[in-house]
Amino acid sequence: MSDFEIAPLEDLKIRFPGAAFSFCLFHLSQNVFMSLKKKGLATLYYNAELKTLLRCLSALAFLPVAEVGLGFDEVVAAIGEKIADGTVHQSKVVELQAHLKYFEKIYVRRLDANRATANFLFPVDGWNCFDIVLNKLLRTNNAMEGWHKQFNQKFPKKNLNLSHFIVRLKEEEEHTWQLATRHAVHPADPLRNARSSKQENSEKQISKLVLDYSNANVHMRQRLRFLCRVQYYMSKFYNPVAYEEDVEPEGGETGFGQVVPGEMDQNVDYDYHELYALLED
Repeated sequence: MSDFEIAPLEDLKIRFPGAAFSFCLFHLSQNVFMSLKKKGLATLYYNAELKTLLRCLSALAFLPVAEVGLGFDEVVAAIGEKIADGTVHQSKVVELQAHLKYFEKIYVRRLDANRATANFLFPVDGWNCFDIVLNKLLRTNNAMEGWHKQFNQKFPKKNLNLSHFIVRLKEEEEHTWQLATRHAVHPADPLRNARSSKQENSEKQISKLVLDYSNANVHMRQRLRFLCRVQYYMSKFYNPVAYEEDVEPEGGETGFGQVVPGEMDQNVDYDYHELYALLED
């Protein structure tokens, strides 16, 4: 698993031709939001419905691979309605359309002059998480990057000599050995810091949403509603920058089925009966 960098990935594919490669969901969310911010569109988050729809772009990762294109089209259509009814100020329309085109050409599909699908940078199956969730596998490389950050903090100055570097490696080895020994004696103790209750709850909600969607009749699936629910729980894990924390929506219920903050913690099965009814054959 890696972030979205082409050069090292191509080199790894040559060196390890039999390996399967995937991309980090956190970095997908980060890339999408940074594109939004660079285009001066972050203020669109002041509107609750637009914020939900824009976050749905990252939530496309939780649809089956074959449905990502359809889900993208539904999100674009819903945003188009917001443009048509004046929710999006005219000064932002061109840049918003450019943002959607950027996401489509980089992550969803790219069409050539004959409207045939052409190669694009990051194929859907590389960043899709649908099967990953069903199989309970990792969706990000945050653990690895967290270790890198912690290990780098052991070197207060640059260009340490080799002996100092070896000492730090030995210290890391000792720390790892202690963790492994403790875990062997007490397997229930986590090797990493425990997640917050909100993160644990959101993990359960995402897993349940994906499982229910997987079991639903294909012709009865409500893609946009599913994406709007998933994006809310994604924000507990993949909020890419602090700016999102500072932009408050205008209201709670968005009209797209977003859960109002505060209600989700009362019961892990909150509001699923309504979703089941939508998904049933």
